[in-house]
Amino acid sequence: MMEKLGLKGAAEDAPAVILTKTEHAIISQKLAKARNSLQSTLKPNEAPSKAQVWAMYQDVYKDRPNWLKAIARYFQS
Repeated sequence: MMEKLGLKGAAEDAPAVILTKTEHAIISQKLAKARNSLQSTLKPNEAPSKAQVWAMYQDVYKDRPNWLKAIARYFQS
């Protein structure tokens, strides 16, 4: 996702969190739903802006402020 959006910083350097299989499934489902919702607001073949993706992550990770803090720098101009 980082490379697709052209976010500064290599994807290999992105923060990561170890999750249980269940936690991973839950967050993956939330992200997929949010991405589909965001995509539905765009024109065909239009990529979301960094601001739109940041807003998506802020919603999905609202109960995980440390996660938001860890990725915030990738969304700063």
